[in-house]
Amino acid sequence: MGIVQEKQNNHQQRKATKPQAAELSEQAIRNLVGFFDVLIQMDFAQKHKQKQRNERNDEDDNDIQNTPSVAA
Repeated sequence: MGIVQEKQNNHQQRKATKPQAAELSEQAIRNLVGFFDVLIQMDFAQKHKQKQRNERNDEDDNDIQNTPSVAA
């Protein structure tokens, strides 16, 4: 039997014998909820900082555009 055929057979066997979903304890669920809560808070903070940075850059760009240039 070739290596490719053996890999296909192994893949099909694993696919056919899917493991049962594990039951999570209440503590594990609380830990996961806390973990995802922190990830969401970090994402909001990053987006907020990026928004502030963009607004500052826009203000700086407007200041540069409104500054009269000196003709030589």
